Amino acid sequence: MPVGTTPGFAAAACNANDADLAVEFHFNAAASRSASGTETLYWRKSASGHAAAFAAQAAMCGALGLPDRGLMTVGPESARAVNDFKKTRMPAILVEPAFAASNCTDNDRLQTRAGALCEAIARGIERYASQPTLNF
Repeated sequence: MPVGTTPGFAAAACNANDADLAVEFHFNAAASRSASGTETLYWRKSASGHAAAFAAQAAMCGALGLPDRGLMTVGPESARAVNDFKKTRMPAILVEPAFAASNCTDNDRLQTRAGALCEAIARGIERYASQPTLNF
């Protein structure tokens, strides 16, 4: 089993374990301290990835009450997180619950609602997993 923390290691671990969904957590940052909210990235040609991203995004927004920045697609030309998606054999999403590194309000919300956030994401993934099989 691969060991490490890079996206390549994470993708290899998901592949080795025949995971049904790869979920990577990031905490956003921006030059502007006013940037705020929750967003979820997915591979643009993956219907299953879109469905998982939609479920996770709705769950995170409900738990944190931060602005909904929506779903973001990733493709081969993308500058953001492309390696997180290219190396997995299953649908993958990258969740960014808050601008924890640059926005004090987002960081405080994340700190006080971390448990609720994790439970909400788990419920979102359960909703995704209970859907009929999607072709991606």
